[in-house]
Amino acid sequence: MATFSSKYPFLCVLKYIPSRYCSLRGWQIANRKAVLHFKKGELSKNHMDNIINKVRAITKDDASRWVITFVPASTDEKTLLRFALLAQQLSEQQPCPVLLESIHNHENYLPHHQGGGKKFKVHRIVFEDFKDKNVVLIDDVITSGRTFREMGNKLMRTGAKSIYGVIFAMTIHPNLPVKSRKYYFKSKKKFLYTK
Repeated sequence: MATFSSKYPFLCVLKYIPSRYCSLRGWQIANRKAVLHFKKGELSKNHMDNIINKVRAITKDDASRWVITFVPASTDEKTLLRFALLAQQLSEQQPCPVLLESIHNHENYLPHHQGGGKKFKVHRIVFEDFKDKNVVLIDDVITSGRTFREMGNKLMRTGAKSIYGVIFAMTIHPNLPVKSRKYYFKSKKKFLYTK
């Protein structure tokens, strides 16, 4: 399991290199396409199964202690588009409650990559859905870990026992050697490190 700031562990399906970092080749192009499809709610069977297996590895199918939810996208419409099919498949293939509509944006906003601000948005959370539960928090892409960490903090304040993540893609910078990624990871800078 990968972690950042030793707070909330997570598993990721694939590594993602945005095209702004370098010219992409081979697996990098395939992974970028997979991320773009994921954001539109389109997952291959292989990727869907991979996510479900990672959720099962965390929850061990213990429905009494776990709930599964999603980090909201910039709008409620994008959140539903992105996660509805995955939520349906998770509901059908494992026993833990899947909460697609328990976290909402306080208001819609423009994502950072489209010129929006970096400030973390306030969310409306249905507190009773998370009280005394372990939470699997699913997100599409993790870059610095800030949104995931702050959402985890909010869920812990609602009374959640623990937070574990399943991330579809983790952004990596191809020009940083592993040693440098460890440095950035430890200093809570821009990039993450996984083993």
